[in-house]
Amino acid sequence: MYQINSSDTSPFSYHLYLKSEIEKAIASDQLSKFHFNFLRNILEKTSTFLGYERWGDLLPRTEDGRPNPYEARIINISSHSKHAGDEVPELTEDDKRVLRYLVSQLNTMYRFQQTGS
Repeated sequence: MYQINSSDTSPFSYHLYLKSEIEKAIASDQLSKFHFNFLRNILEKTSTFLGYERWGDLLPRTEDGRPNPYEARIINISSHSKHAGDEVPELTEDDKRVLRYLVSQLNTMYRFQQTGS
């Protein structure tokens, strides 16, 4: 597990912490809607660091070379709800599958160091 402490000076310390929290939730099957917000935060900061204009540019590509619109949409919907009724923390099994896939692809595509539980 990645621990944040006062001796960490890396600007990515917080994002590595968020990634480790998502990975712990995946391992324990305790994924919630807020984990999509964590993922979006990681994608936003990583895209800025890598020089991309949009975080969606970091999403896996479909066969035609475009980001999957469903994946971008679920991240957007889960990160920016306008109504209290939209704030249901439970995810469907399909949403969990997408979140697991996106974290796996983030680790593979951008060679993030794997964290232990």
